Amino acid sequence: MTFEFGKGQAALTGLGGALALSTVLGLEGRPAYPPSVYFPELLMEADWYLSALKAAGAVIDLGEQDPLVSDRATTQEQSVNRRTASTPIGLVTR
Repeated sequence: MTFEFGKGQAALTGLGGALALSTVLGLEGRPAYPPSVYFPELLMEADWYLSALKAAGAVIDLGEQDPLVSDRATTQEQSVNRRTASTPIGLVTR
């Protein structure tokens, strides 16, 4: 795997924050998440996130052993499951 982003680390960090915020607020065509504490990487779909990074100028080569392609159906199912049954951090359900 190779990842290049020529605009610098600060710009990449800001982009990641903006993408996470747009997901949580529901600006990507999905419902907003309720107020809580979340791990943003569990809320975003990998294909969408990688496309957004590429649109911002990132060069990403996942190589032949791309787990996103081989496990695409599983990843999408997990994303739907997380969205419908996510538990905010700090709350334990039993």
